[in-house]
Amino acid sequence: MLKENIKNETELGIKAKTYVNSGQLVPDDLIIEMISKKINELVSSLKGDCNSFGAWIDLGQYYTSIGDYEGAVFAWKTASKIEPNSFLPYHNLGNLYWLSLKDFKKSEEYYFKAISINFDSLNSYSDLADLYLYSTKQPQKAIDLLKKGLNQAVFNNSYLFFLQKIAFIYGESGDKANALKYNEMLFSADPSNESAKQEIERLKSL
Repeated sequence: MLKENIKNETELGIKAKTYVNSGQLVPDDLIIEMISKKINELVSSLKGDCNSFGAWIDLGQYYTSIGDYEGAVFAWKTASKIEPNSFLPYHNLGNLYWLSLKDFKKSEEYYFKAISINFDSLNSYSDLADLYLYSTKQPQKAIDLLKKGLNQAVFNNSYLFFLQKIAFIYGESGDKANALKYNEMLFSADPSNESAKQEIERLKSL
């Protein structure tokens, strides 16, 4: 958004450019003013077309960036009603309840909803696994979630994603044997994966 304002030479963009050109950080109040202006533009556009899925999604993001979480929840719930078969509003709500509102139970529910709508919502799998690993300290739940996804995945990028994420979580949990096992599975499926190769060598050297 900052780059957009500078590129379009808006009034706020011109002000911001003076800070950028002098090597200074753009003040927070100027950034907030840009966000508030964008929110007003989206709200105005929604008065003309209240069924604009993209506008509601964007509005939720801008509300989140200024800490208006109630507004973000309303925006994304509205988006989910407009396009009930889209995983995106539910994924965004999962992120919001996890990272901002710290309501892990609701976050879990929304991530599962996103996954149920779209199995290929790999970010939802990844973020929910991280919630289990880092926030609720339940690495086994993360492993179980990812193994379930692995069992449903065909041999493509999704399959490789699950192998890599499982290997990573085993490593983070200190389970060397399983970390090695899944890194070897990953490297076998994708011999071009240098990071997996290096991790195998590292684990074998321990």
